[in-house]
Amino acid sequence: MISIALFNNKGGVGKTTLAYHLAHMLERRGARVLAVDLDPQSNLTAAILDEEELERLWGQDSELFAQNNLPVQHKLFSRDPGR
Repeated sequence: MISIALFNNKGGVGKTTLAYHLAHMLERRGARVLAVDLDPQSNLTAAILDEEELERLWGQDSELFAQNNLPVQHKLFSRDPGR
């Protein structure tokens, strides 16, 4: 298994665009690809998934956001499990 990570502190240098095109071309060449979007803006996720998939994942009734009736920010970004 080969892992590729793209990182740069500065924004706007093309990390997301490069990740998208690398994943796309490797998949077209027959490789199994897992693209992980760790950017809070989720631009890579939005570029890869179609509108219906995004709505299902990010919609109001999504299990991703409906856990324990907590606000999104607390559940996704809090280190305190009791919050």
